[in-house]
Amino acid sequence: RRVHGVRFVNMLINDLTFLLDESLGSIRNIHNVQTLMADETQWNALSQEERANKRRQVSQEESQCKSYMALGNYTLNLLHYLSEGSKTPFLSPDIVARMATMLNWFLGELCGTRYNQLNVTNRHKYRFNPKQVLTQLIEIYLHLDSTQLADAIAGDERSYREEVFQAALKRMKMTLNMRPEAVTQFQTLFQRAHQIYTSRVQEEMDWEDAPDHFRDELTQTVMSDPVELPSGKFIDKSSANRILLDNSIDPFSRMPFTAESLKSCPELKREIETWRNEKLKCHSQDNSGQSK
Repeated sequence: RRVHGVRFVNMLINDLTFLLDESLGSIRNIHNVQTLMADETQWNALSQEERANKRRQVSQEESQCKSYMALGNYTLNLLHYLSEGSKTPFLSPDIVARMATMLNWFLGELCGTRYNQLNVTNRHKYRFNPKQVLTQLIEIYLHLDSTQLADAIAGDERSYREEVFQAALKRMKMTLNMRPEAVTQFQTLFQRAHQIYTSRVQEEMDWEDAPDHFRDELTQTVMSDPVELPSGKFIDKSSANRILLDNSIDPFSRMPFTAESLKSCPELKREIETWRNEKLKCHSQDNSGQSK
């Protein structure tokens, strides 16, 4: 039952990521054409054929956006509802990192530097309500508030940005009119995540000289629990689990594989642990010497 729940949540994350990405992409394209049409000099400089092509492009983007946004809103509503009911499947080791990455990415889309590109006339026509989407995303963070989520937020190298969370806090207070308790809870979650992120940045600097065979051959990060794929490549078990949830295809050989086909590497794991402990010991001694 747990496996099916995790797979279902993983499917929802994949669906929502695709639907919102496509919707926001269409809205940006519509914004670009609307901006061009509003500039009479630039618009009139285009040929009749070019103007007709732009109008056709907007019509196609509008049709696509309406469909994707309707499905995206439905999927977001479902994730919001499920996350409020039970944290368990969302905070499983196989899912929480993907959940944080998705939340961070769309938080950045709605609170980051590209938000102005989502400014189009008649937003309701496209079923796009940025305030509602942002509110639901933030509430999902709050539903899943935990040590696991804070750790996953901080571990998201692609999308985690301190300034985006600061902007989200400002929006919560100024435009979303969210409860003071919700603002405080979100701020506390962000502060915990940022503290972990800062520690990790220092840790990654310490890991820079890690031997190549200690690194996940897919992510290039130092492994904690190395496993060998059927292709003979070594990756961390967390990476393997994410692949198994998605398509169960070995990224190196493009051949299908199963959890049973993974080979654990206890000797390599012990070797990595010994190396890590030595590095941490040296780091601790260096800090102790500096504080004297």
